[in-house]
Amino acid sequence: MKKIFSLLFLSILVFSFFMPCVQATSFAHIIIHSNGMGNITATYSGASHIVMYSEYVLIGEENFKSKLVSEFREIGWIAEIQNVIIKINQPGNTMTVSFPIKNFAQKRGMTWKIDLDLIRTIYPVCTEGANYYVFLSPTTPELPMPKSISIELPNNAFNSKFNKENYSIVYQLTGGCLIVTALTGSPLSQEVQFLRHFRDDTLVRVFGHDFVNKFNSWYYSFSPSVAQFIQENSWTRIPAITILSPMIWFLRVLDTMVWFIMH
Repeated sequence: MKKIFSLLFLSILVFSFFMPCVQATSFAHIIIHSNGMGNITATYSGASHIVMYSEYVLIGEENFKSKLVSEFREIGWIAEIQNVIIKINQPGNTMTVSFPIKNFAQKRGMTWKIDLDLIRTIYPVCTEGANYYVFLSPTTPELPMPKSISIELPNNAFNSKFNKENYSIVYQLTGGCLIVTALTGSPLSQEVQFLRHFRDDTLVRVFGHDFVNKFNSWYYSFSPSVAQFIQENSWTRIPAITILSPMIWFLRVLDTMVWFIMH
């Protein structure tokens, strides 16, 4: 058995030596969910696949999964061995490894925060997108760490910012009106449901997505602090609801008028 492993390992080394044109490609994509959990899918191809696949064969699937989990735990990503899924496409020379990550994003008051300080030394380059961030290593990290990692925030994430000093991402979720949610005590209240409909349907139909995006940017620049103040000072709810009630009544009338005009 040892001779078989030795020959296999030697053949892999010879193949790697005579195939310098095979490029090492590795990247990981992390999707964050609204509850702070995440799912990571790491893809290895070319020379990276050769190295990963040879180790997979030599140490066995269970030991391979155990090593993967321990490596990713070193940078603070909590995963369970039994949840690791490995897919190998031998003709295409690719290997994908996927598993869920526990508590990737932590809720801090009215915002969510992703701490990435442990990966700073590996991925010092960050590119920011509309709803995602890509972290790149200028050198080739030791496998199984990929060359780049992209982090995709939830679809209803808003006002996200990357802090280069402590290497963290903060964002809010725009699932509903934060201030009205704080006043009514539930994101499922009739008032919150109506305001969400008015914003996402009526305002979009009349003014378009660009206007609503700018409105969201303005609203979520101050609403988290206002909502937190209301939650911490219950005496503000009664006078605030007194002011809010006629405003919602007016918006309901306006919503009905828009419906009749559009139909």
